[in-house]
Amino acid sequence: MLHIFDTPFTWDIEWLLRVNVDWRNAALDQLMPLISSTLLLWVAIAACAALYLARAGKAGLRPLLPLLLVVGIAAGLADASSNVFKKATDRVRPVKALPLVHYRDGGQWQQNPVDFKQHKNKGDSFVSAHAANTMAVAVALYAMLPGLGAACVARRRDGTPEMPTPCPAPRTPDAFNVRMLVFLLPLVVGYSRLYLGKHYPSDVLGGWLVGLLAGCAAVWAWRLATGRH
Repeated sequence: MLHIFDTPFTWDIEWLLRVNVDWRNAALDQLMPLISSTLLLWVAIAACAALYLARAGKAGLRPLLPLLLVVGIAAGLADASSNVFKKATDRVRPVKALPLVHYRDGGQWQQNPVDFKQHKNKGDSFVSAHAANTMAVAVALYAMLPGLGAACVARRRDGTPEMPTPCPAPRTPDAFNVRMLVFLLPLVVGYSRLYLGKHYPSDVLGGWLVGLLAGCAAVWAWRLATGRH
């Protein structure tokens, strides 16, 4: 069944060429390789963790541990699941299959010639692990950092603080909108994979779906294990 993804769809090629060829500019040529770097994921996680601690203070240290655990599990599940799809399909990456595709080689931009011919029959394009991993992280952060890191500190009757526990911030429209910003990460990373000629749009969409399921599974497992709802 998965072999329907061995070859790209017509709309895959059309949109890939729009992003990779028609919509290029000098600024994106510099920015997209940085965004597509795995380093961005860890920088984003570190930034979110720092934001959490900035808002929660020392009280946020203990709640931060399960957050990092769930994020790590989500990313691990997404990466492992992506590899399963890659091994089950034979789709060749755009840079190895299509003429006119731009790509980076040795730090320099190159372009396939007009008469470029595909020489490989097997590849690992479907699904995009970058898209899956970043979506899984975004889902985990969205679930574990409501309100971007507000921490509730319960107080005893005498007014002294008890051990802090994470709890949701008030579900106001502003808090919801701020939390949605975490999904910019998979969006921009997914776009960068097209821009770099590494993946087709359906590779990215498939990766996002895998990441969504992996992130939800990690959050569900944590809530089941801790009795939180």
